[in-house]
Amino acid sequence: MSESTPVVVETALPAPVNSRSALAYEIYQGSTGELADLDSYAKSANTLTGYASDWEQVRQWASQRGLAELPAVVDGRVELTEPMLVGEVKLYIADRQADLKSVTVARHLTSLKHWHYENGLPSPTDHPEVKKTLAGMKRKYAYRPDRATPLYLEEIAQIVAGLDDSPKGIRDRAIMLLGFWTACRRSELVALTDKDLTDDPKGLIVHVARSKVDQTGAGRDIGVHYRNDPAVCAVRALRRWVDLVDGSGPVFRYVDRWGNVGSKVLSGQSVSLTVKNGVQSIGLDPDDYSAHSLRAGLVSWCDREGVPSAAIRAVTGHQSEAMMDSYSRPADLFLHSAGAYVDV
Repeated sequence: MSESTPVVVETALPAPVNSRSALAYEIYQGSTGELADLDSYAKSANTLTGYASDWEQVRQWASQRGLAELPAVVDGRVELTEPMLVGEVKLYIADRQADLKSVTVARHLTSLKHWHYENGLPSPTDHPEVKKTLAGMKRKYAYRPDRATPLYLEEIAQIVAGLDDSPKGIRDRAIMLLGFWTACRRSELVALTDKDLTDDPKGLIVHVARSKVDQTGAGRDIGVHYRNDPAVCAVRALRRWVDLVDGSGPVFRYVDRWGNVGSKVLSGQSVSLTVKNGVQSIGLDPDDYSAHSLRAGLVSWCDREGVPSAAIRAVTGHQSEAMMDSYSRPADLFLHSAGAYVDV
């Protein structure tokens, strides 16, 4: 690849050829600030960070392979002077098959496409030969996603019963119960602030402002009911924690070893650790569980209890039954199989 100075590609309209296009060109020239502002919202910061990370892996691979050095990321943007070759991308797929899953390689190709388009260059990932090689990898290495084991309500009841009344115990009890009854992802849980909680005579309304499947930020509201059994009531557990925090801002925060509640928001990884520590305390293997076990647990438990699918999806935010079916676990398969209805 060429090592010439990167070309900065700027969005531009064609030169005006008549009065109408001249007027459009004049309007465009006067609106570049507003347009740039809107364009900046097209991709989330996390998505762009992921693109940059993927590109860095491709760049390191090219260097190790002795290929021409690929441009690095400059101020969060990859600068290219010419497109990667189709053969290089095919070789990248072949080389990474030993250490990456096909879904990861496919994501890397999506990142390559993004950076090529950003630089006004054709993307080699669109070539039929690249698609053929990727399809071959997917077929050769059939991918079965790793899925967290669900936590049923009776297991969560055992976990929260073993938590003490220290600030950390109160917080972890609220995380476990709210995570279950809202089926929130860990990123959604830690993003909650005091403004996302609204009291209601029936319990609590939790507003999830944004999620990985809601990048436009439309948000959704979840009704969390009071439970007859206070031991598994997320509303009571959360209010106890919020009263302890007694402040505005992030709901779930770090607690130090001396029991002091800080102002720093809890990380998603800490939610997973809370779940893992909890399942270990009741004799389960923590390697089989994660924060996602709370979300999968609500779906599986409600399914077992005969809760209508529409009612479950009203909490989880799934748009279709097909999407929710991905949460099926062995217990659910036996519950709804044809054999369950035949007594022979």
